[in-house]
Amino acid sequence: MKPQAGDQFQWHPMAQVFDGQGREQRAVRQVLPVITDRPGTVGLACAFAAAGQGFRIGGSGPPPARGEVPMFETLTGGSTGQPRRIRRTQASWIGSFNVNARLFGTGPGASVAVLGRLIHSLALYGAVEGVHLGAEVHLLDDLSPDRQAFALATCRITHLYATPAQLRLLLATGEALAPDLRYVLIGGSKLDTPLRSRVSAFSPNAAIHEFYGAAETSFITLTDATTPEGSVGRPYPGVEVDLRAGEVWIRSPYLFEGYASDPGSARWDGGWLSVGETGSWAGDALVLMGRAGRMVTVAEQ
Repeated sequence: MKPQAGDQFQWHPMAQVFDGQGREQRAVRQVLPVITDRPGTVGLACAFAAAGQGFRIGGSGPPPARGEVPMFETLTGGSTGQPRRIRRTQASWIGSFNVNARLFGTGPGASVAVLGRLIHSLALYGAVEGVHLGAEVHLLDDLSPDRQAFALATCRITHLYATPAQLRLLLATGEALAPDLRYVLIGGSKLDTPLRSRVSAFSPNAAIHEFYGAAETSFITLTDATTPEGSVGRPYPGVEVDLRAGEVWIRSPYLFEGYASDPGSARWDGGWLSVGETGSWAGDALVLMGRAGRMVTVAEQ
């Protein structure tokens, strides 16, 4: 079966990719199943060249298996040990790309920046999404935090993907404002109140959204300005959340296919998946309890 356009990552004709020095990376034809993430611009370009055949950026073990359905592998954050390789369809990310295009205007005319290396799933997600949707993408992992802050302002970045740990380093530099930022999209762990205030001051025109989820589930909930204090937000579009004796179970089009390395902690029940979190409802918003306090599971770097 030949992959369809909606099933695999594609380099949008309007997309542009730049490193921290402002050097542009064009699309390439180099097909590699396992890709190094440094330099990030080359790794990203190679990932798109291999997209129809499967790829992984970084990690150890055998290369991703080739099949009829375009797949790829990413890594868990390794919060409970060695990172595991996560196997998922490219369509499972493309579905949320389309949601974010509607919610955040990601696409031609947007300028997206990621601060981390592509070996970390949040940075990989933000970069692949930007290229697939036709945005200008800036990979800033090769810059120091003060230079990253400067680049956010001078490159007129509109969309930023970052973890709280990255934001703390960025804001510790005391750099000037980033007035062009419209969206700060956060995964990795939950923002505390002082850090949220500092992010708001740094990006006064931006909406701040936090994603809760896991490498196995992708997005589960999303926060906004109306999210109740202490919760991780309301279900992300397309996601169903069921609390069974307090345990969080998820059904959505964004779930992974399975582990490509050692077995992990995720459990299936038909089309429902749990990674062992527990929670409760505060109205229509989810409050985490056991194993709480993490947002989209990526290494906090």
